[in-house]
Formats: sequence, C-alpha cells, structure tokens
Amino acid sequence: MVVKSKKKEDSMKLSVWALVLSVVFLASFATSKDFTDIFITAKHFFFVFSLIPIVVLIFFKEIARKYSIGFNLKSIDIILLIYFLYITTNSFITLGNPLFNIRYINVLLLYFLYFLIRFLSSVPDYQRNFIQTVFGVLIILGVIQQIYGILQYTGVIKNLQLEFRIGGAFGNPGPYANFLSLFVPIYLSYILFGEKKNLKYFAWAGLVLSLIVLPLTMARTAWIASLVSVVYVVLHQKTIYTRISNLFNTLYKRIIAFVLLVIISVSAIVFLTSFKEDSASGRLFIWKVTVQMILDKPILGHGFNSYTAVHNDYQADYFRANPDDTENAFLADGINYAFNEYLQIASETGLIGLALFLSVFILIILNKIHRKSEEHSFVHIASEGLLIALLIDSFFSYPLQNPVIYAICLFAVAVQVSTGKSLKNFSFKVNKKLYKGLAFVFISLFIGFVILSFKRYYAEKEWVKAFQLVRERKYDEAQVKYAKLYPVMKYSQFFLFNYGAELSVMGKYRESIDVLDETRSKLNDSDYWIYRGNSLEALGDFAKAVECYEQASYIMPIKFYPKYRIALLFDKLGDIEMALSYAHEIADMKVKVESDIVKNIRQEMETYIVEHTEGF
Repeated sequence: MVVKSKKKEDSMKLSVWALVLSVVFLASFATSKDFTDIFITAKHFFFVFSLIPIVVLIFFKEIARKYSIGFNLKSIDIILLIYFLYITTNSFITLGNPLFNIRYINVLLLYFLYFLIRFLSSVPDYQRNFIQTVFGVLIILGVIQQIYGILQYTGVIKNLQLEFRIGGAFGNPGPYANFLSLFVPIYLSYILFGEKKNLKYFAWAGLVLSLIVLPLTMARTAWIASLVSVVYVVLHQKTIYTRISNLFNTLYKRIIAFVLLVIISVSAIVFLTSFKEDSASGRLFIWKVTVQMILDKPILGHGFNSYTAVHNDYQADYFRANPDDTENAFLADGINYAFNEYLQIASETGLIGLALFLSVFILIILNKIHRKSEEHSFVHIASEGLLIALLIDSFFSYPLQNPVIYAICLFAVAVQVSTGKSLKNFSFKVNKKLYKGLAFVFISLFIGFVILSFKRYYAEKEWVKAFQLVRERKYDEAQVKYAKLYPVMKYSQFFLFNYGAELSVMGKYRESIDVLDETRSKLNDSDYWIYRGNSLEALGDFAKAVECYEQASYIMPIKFYPKYRIALLFDKLGDIEMALSYAHEIADMKVKVESDIVKNIRQEMETYIVEHTEGF
C-alpha cells in the first residue's frame, strides 16, 4: 500500500513537471512590437526565458541528490548529440563565434529541451503520465491557436503581419499552417485512442476547427501533411483497418485501388500546383539553385546558417550565365529558406548532416516495425502521425526554421525514444561528487548565458528605437545608439545589414561600407548590394558602384531600382549610349508588383529615351 502511494505521488510530481515544461510551448503565442521582428524574436526570447525557471528548479532538485545517478542513452540520443555537435562545429566555422546568433541559440536550447524531456520521461512507471500530460497541454494550445486564426479571418483581431488576413501568432499563414498540421494527428489519435473524456471534447473541437482554419490559410503543403497523417492514424484503428482489409481482399481489387490512388494523387498534384502556379514554379527554381549548391560542396556543405547568403550568390551567378531565362527571372526573389528542409540541411551541413538527420527517422521506423501491435497506444500513434506531418511539411516548406515547431518535433522524437524498447541502450553511471561538480559547471555556464541573453533582449528593444530615430532624421542620436548596440548585436546579420544601410542613409558612407562588409558572408540580398552601391557611388567609386548594382540586378532581375541606378550613373559619367541601353531595358521590363516607385522610374526612363535618342 505504501509502495502504491509512493508511486502515485511520484507520478503526480512528474505530471506537475510536465505542466511546468509545457510552458515553453506557449512561445507559439509570443509576439511583440518591441522588436524589429515581432514574431521570431519574440518567440525566441519567450523560449529562452521560459527555460530559466525550469533549469533552476531542476538544478536545486539534482544538487540535493544523495546518491550516484545512472544515465540511459539510446541510439537516437547518441545520433542527436552527434548531430548537434556537428552543427556547432559548422556554426563556428561559418560564423566565427555563434553565441549570439539566434538560430544557433535556438538549436542549442532545443536539444537541451530534448534531453530534458528524455530525462523526465525515461522512468517506465511514470512516463505515460508525463507524456500524456504534455500532449493534453498541446491539444488545448492548438485549439486556442485555431480560434485565434478564425478571429483574425473574421476581422475581430488584426493579423500583425498586415499583408495576410490570417496567420495566427505566426503572422505568415505558411508557418501557421505548418504548426496547425502537426495537431491534426494528435486530435484524431486522442479521439480514437485517448482515455480522458473531457480532453476528447477539446480534441473534437480541434479536429473540426482544423477543417475550417487550414483551408483558410491556403497552404497546400499543410493540407497534404494533414491528410496523410489522418490516413496513418485511422489505419491504426483495428475496426477500420479490418473493414478496409476486407474491402480489398483480392488481388484484382487491390490493383484497382492502386490505380485509383495513383489517379487521385496525380490529379491532386496537378490541382495543387495550378492552384498557385507561380509559387510552385518559384520553388522549383529555388530547388534548382540549391541542388547546384549541394553539388559544389556535397560532403560538408557551405556551413550552418549560411543558406541565405550563399543562395543569393548562386542565384546571381545563374542569371549572369542565363540572361535569357526570363521566366525564372520573373519568379526570382530574395529568400531566406530553401522551402525544402532536406535540401537546406544538405546545402548547409552537407550529406553528412542530412544523413545524421534522416537516420533519426529511419531508427524510429525500424523501432515501429519491431514494436508489437499490442504496444501501440495513443502516445505512439500521435507522435508518429505528428512526425509524418512534419516530414511532409519539410518537403515544400520550412517548419524546422521555427523554434516552436522544432520543439514539438523533438518532443515527438523523445516520446518515440523513451517508449522504444527495440532501440539500443548505452548505460553508464556518474558518482555523486562528479555529478554535483558537473552540475555547478553547467549552472555557471547557464548563468553566463542568461546574462548575455538579457543583454541581447534589451539590445533588440533599443534597436527598434535606433531605427525610429533614423526615420525621424535624428541622425546623430541614431548613430550613437547604433554604435552602442554594435558590440552586443554584431552577431545578428539583420542588425549588421540594417546598421550599414542606415549609415548610408545618414551619409556616413565609409562607415556604411565597413559594416556592410561584415554582413557580406551572412546576408547579401539585392537590397544589401543597392545600399553598398549607394555608398560607393557617394564616395566617387563609380566602377565598384556599378558592380554592386549589377549584382543586385542579377539576384533579382525583375527589380527596377538597380538598373535605374546604373542608368543614372552612366548618364553622370557621360556615357549616354550605355545609359540609353539600360533605359530601354527598364522600359521593356515586365512589372511584377505595381507601385508608385516603379511607375515613376519607368516614366523617367521613357522621358530620358525620348530626350536622348537623337543621334543614336
């Protein structure tokens, strides 16, 4: 009786830990206009600061431990640890010092969170309670996010990213739909296999709301991911599976079913690609450029977090070599993601990184095959359905670039590992003194990390003020503020670009070029080259200014402004023939997005052609 009471007490404690840990998932709601990026930066800092009290509580709990501790790592744990160390090495090579790069910090914290979940969910007697509690919290959070999106679509709440009618707390409907697609298999799994009746009401609400909200996002990838994961979950319901098996009980029926499935799949692909034809064609072009990036550095890649800058270079090289490819030129844009996680991982960390990433899922599949049918439960099916949705989203979108989605993915992996009996174990013990020593070293490093994070937090908020000072033409104050922020923010490519661009606006051209030079290997889109060209032009280095404007034009051939600046430069140099050549090119350009700036540029160039055509 005493043993049962103790077990129940320990189980309750672990459920409380599950609720405490689930606070990190509230980051999905974080937005703040105090930052230049009101979505990503806000979620990052919520994620960071929500982990602080959790770490402190665990530290005091573990430091009071009176006995040695045994660790039980499984094969997937080892692979994830190697993958993280590989990313870290890549990050240092690429960035020099990645400590304040938000993407790297997110990866660091995510893998720390993973091992924390593994630690808390590894006790067989209590893991069921812990995992189910976290899933329960996720179900409720998913429903709230769906209601949030509906309120945006109906106009009750405004989306903070004004160009989109719906986007939840993510602003953009793409990542919002990726996020919601992970919840569809969780809802359905709980309806079919869950136990608590009250939570089933939330699951039903979430499933019904998914049928409303996901179509509103117009995100095709999320639709496919949701549908496939639903089929996967439904097939685990024995009654349904038996009926389907009986329905296709002959080879003839199976062949017909297969042919119908192929026809439906092909029709769906044709419909979805024609539904947003430019978007689909644009992604094909992005993948084409990315494949070339991989072929050039297939083993180690170009470096973690290098995709944006490297892709821009390759895109410019492509249009330099293929000036007649007007179709892709019209589709090309400045991008931050490959819209395919597998290609982006391979381009950044090489085939080694991609192999490590995929091996995690291969081991999960093998574990699934070896698991007995009676061992399948809600937590298994829900986590597997979630990972299937994520893997499909990763083919056409960028779900892993969002820390909240990544965190949910790692939770699902942790569930599979903690309950995976066929996965190889690696056990070892740490004595009490060494364990406490390591705990103090860790907490010391963590305190340093927290101090640096607070510095970055306040610097991010001050950056908004500095940006606003430039808009108010208070250049001296703005320059002082930017200079003070630089030591803390210099690891952010977005800050460096903005700082260099604002120095150009302020007339500090030499300083602008120095700062932009630091940005070159991290962020070098079309705007980067335009600002660099403006500063060089102001300093009288016209030849290099033309090179910058040309690079900007090659990155985005459909952009009017770079060619316009080149035309004006040649006119300034007295080379009317070259100026007219660019003026004619501008006049003949196809307009992608109508604007007053484009209209004025075209009118000015058409007037210039009329005034200077005589004699040419």
